Amino acid sequence: MLAALIACGGCRFREPEPSEAVYRAAVAPAEKRPGINRTTPVAAPEVPAPTVAEPERAPDPKPDGVRSDGHTELVEAPGVDALCLPHKGSLAMVGSVVRALTDKADAVKAAADNDAGITLESTDGRSWTVCLVLKRPAQGSQRLAGGSVARLWHVGGYGRLYSRRDALEEWVGSQGRVLAPALPARLALYVDPETATSESQLRSSIELRLQ
Repeated sequence: MLAALIACGGCRFREPEPSEAVYRAAVAPAEKRPGINRTTPVAAPEVPAPTVAEPERAPDPKPDGVRSDGHTELVEAPGVDALCLPHKGSLAMVGSVVRALTDKADAVKAAADNDAGITLESTDGRSWTVCLVLKRPAQGSQRLAGGSVARLWHVGGYGRLYSRRDALEEWVGSQGRVLAPALPARLALYVDPETATSESQLRSSIELRLQ
């Protein structure tokens, strides 16, 4: 044995040739091979794109259906139920009557139709019947008749609304229509003056009944 070791003292140990699997693992480490390459690449987590909140829009003081200032139209107005109180004087002083009507509606548990605004009727522009339109009949309410009407829309101070009656009457004549006799003009105020920041936000209309 010793002689054999001495005899091989200058011999070189020969390693076996690498297998094909080992070779491929060395030149292509990302390639999956059972028993050779067990490393699985991990994808980076997806980061959601930042969301940008839309800016809040200021509420539009104009109620649905209100047209531009001076717009005139022929419409079929529905009959409505309302609580009403008399008022004499300027429309600018009608707020106290509206508060009294609101209190009255609360007392009888009546639901006001806020989209209808405050309705007023007058034959001379000085004595008024102020009405709070309701969603349904209630104790003490009365029926305001509907029918064919000519309507003019007004933008601005309510004190100038009734003065546009003459312009509306002229327009009715130009349409070949005839006004119903001895019936009051009906006004509707849609925006509370106490909540408006300028007169340009005030919206109202005046109606005249037709034959």
